[in-house]
Amino acid sequence: MIKLQAIHDQTGESQEKNLTSEALIQGGGLIGRHPGCDIVLSSPEVSRVHARIVFKKKQYYFSDLGSTSGSQVNKQEASTNQDFLLKPNDVIRIGDFLLLVKAVEENVGSTTHQLQKTPVLNREPSQIEQWLFKAEELEAQGILDKRTSEWIFHGKLLIKTLSFSKRFHRKAMDICQAELDAGKFCLVVEHSEHITIWQEKQVEELNNQAQTISVS
Repeated sequence: MIKLQAIHDQTGESQEKNLTSEALIQGGGLIGRHPGCDIVLSSPEVSRVHARIVFKKKQYYFSDLGSTSGSQVNKQEASTNQDFLLKPNDVIRIGDFLLLVKAVEENVGSTTHQLQKTPVLNREPSQIEQWLFKAEELEAQGILDKRTSEWIFHGKLLIKTLSFSKRFHRKAMDICQAELDAGKFCLVVEHSEHITIWQEKQVEELNNQAQTISVS
């Protein structure tokens, strides 16, 4: 587990967050002003999805995801996708926030166990239903509404890429299955009158406007 404290350098307001290796392996650790991020930094100087904390090789790293204003680790500029090994007392600057590394704890046993449970996206066709959701269920949870253009699912920022009439249900499922078979993340949402496909927003797109492609 890594313990972090975010401090606004103008107001002094702070928040603390503990991130476990298990959560990070599952795709968590996002930092940004998007309300679905694990660490939400509310400031126009912070990109919607600015950076993330990752866990690999039994260590914790900071990585900027191509943010607009950039990041610094111990006053060193962070290039996009550059991994910075984190240790106690490290200081990360994101916009007008300072992110302090309070502690780093390892739990090798649970990490190994979680690695074995990490879902594989290259699935058999019969398992595509695992990535099929009902819009009303997501709406009931406050995740999705008619205006939603992007949302976070298991640490992945998703954007709507395709919209189909319900009569093209099989086509939508086949497209999503092909994406999963190619190792990409994809899920299908069934609405009352249509079906939408949602895919992970790529790093280079994270701070651009999401685009929707409609198929009649």
